[in-house]
Amino acid sequence: MKEHPLIYSAWSVQRILAGTKTMTRRPNPERFRSWLVGDRIWCRETWQYMGDDIAYKATEDWELLKGQWKPSIYMHRHESRILLEITALRIEPLQDITWPDCGNEGIEYLTGSMIDKFALLWDSINAKRGFSWDSNPPVIVIGFKVLSTEREA
Repeated sequence: MKEHPLIYSAWSVQRILAGTKTMTRRPNPERFRSWLVGDRIWCRETWQYMGDDIAYKATEDWELLKGQWKPSIYMHRHESRILLEITALRIEPLQDITWPDCGNEGIEYLTGSMIDKFALLWDSINAKRGFSWDSNPPVIVIGFKVLSTEREA
């Protein structure tokens, strides 16, 4: 079993913590070829030190906090609070996502198409990096379960 870091947005972290996000899709599946079911993912998220403690932007009233938020890319393992276990891995074209998988990605059904909502979310994160919804890139689909949401002492 290996541990791998993976960057998550505040939106995704909120849904992981709420238990409504149990899946993620990432472009460039070849980057993940050494990942296996049973491996663990520690989540990188936007954060800052608050004295001896850490504040996480996804769950803090960040407009009231003073200080400099650190981008998730700079988070080290000991600063991470969320640990996930990989339960499933597969590679597929992005647009093969199903309605149930949209729910597992944290998309809420209120009105309209969940797939259209996922496509908008996907493009807001990935289109500027060359992986637009319309280009239908291959993605790795990572299913996971939450092991811990508390930082290790």
